[in-house]
Amino acid sequence: MSTLTAKILSKLNTTDFNIGILSADNADRAALVKVKPEDIDTLIDNLNQLKTYVADLQEHKQANARKLLESLVAESSEFSTVEELLSVLGKNVETSASAATTATKMNTNKSFEVVLTDSSNNERRTFTITNKVLPKALQNDPVYQAIIAKNKELTDVDLFLRAYSPTYAEQYPINAKFKKETFYLNSKGRLNAQGTKYFEAWKKENPEGDEKSFKEAVTKAYKNV
Repeated sequence: MSTLTAKILSKLNTTDFNIGILSADNADRAALVKVKPEDIDTLIDNLNQLKTYVADLQEHKQANARKLLESLVAESSEFSTVEELLSVLGKNVETSASAATTATKMNTNKSFEVVLTDSSNNERRTFTITNKVLPKALQNDPVYQAIIAKNKELTDVDLFLRAYSPTYAEQYPINAKFKKETFYLNSKGRLNAQGTKYFEAWKKENPEGDEKSFKEAVTKAYKNV
């Protein structure tokens, strides 16, 4: 049985998700402590399978609709193409907008390449990390295993990418500071794991403060370095 409770899953399934909502009170924090990391991996794998399956279903449905329209055009003496038929029906603008929306959704995935050097075998292995999900091949790679064994902090995907993906480091530059620690702050969106950790520590010293105040404070602190 998964250690991810229904309450945790319901909070994950929101467009306004922030990691802080998973630890709003003592009961939430107690539930999180019981979560097994492998259950999270299973959920990620299942969601990726679902995403692929849904995309295939939608593509199949679109293909069937296209075939139906093509069969109608083939039997017609007035229309020579599907596009001509849709244009007459006034659907050409809607079709273009739909295609643009689909293209935008398809391009929202963010991928970064990581190159690990295996000195013992004189090899360089390249891995692609998409949406911050580490592929199984990378997780099982002995070089990666040695890296995280030496530095446990690099189990944080953000920190690992910053250390081993120059492209990631360029796109997400260090721009905030909490006490002696510098980090990347997503000023317009949700906090990453590192930012959330510092936010929780900052709240203990500023119990009346909110996330907006935290972002302003750490951004200002970095600028004053």
